[in-house]
Amino acid sequence: MEVVYEADPHFSKSCLHRFIYVKAVANLSEALHGADAMRGKVSTVGLAADEEEVKDIAKALARWGATRVCPLGQMQNPPLTWRHDGRPALGIW
Repeated sequence: MEVVYEADPHFSKSCLHRFIYVKAVANLSEALHGADAMRGKVSTVGLAADEEEVKDIAKALARWGATRVCPLGQMQNPPLTWRHDGRPALGIW
């Protein structure tokens, strides 16, 4: 995995597969503003936060467009009923 730190809070597309940018931001609003170019392309956000903050952060992420917010380490384990990119994991065609 390649990990790259950038001071610029604006996100751009990565070169895919095992590549991650680490960005320093002052708050969630700055992070979401920096990620606006990715709006509509992010389906899952991994979140590590204090229990009392999780609900408010998840609501802000949902308003921004994330369709799934889960604890770090659980992004690769969506529920069977989750509709990835609007499509069911299992369905009758």
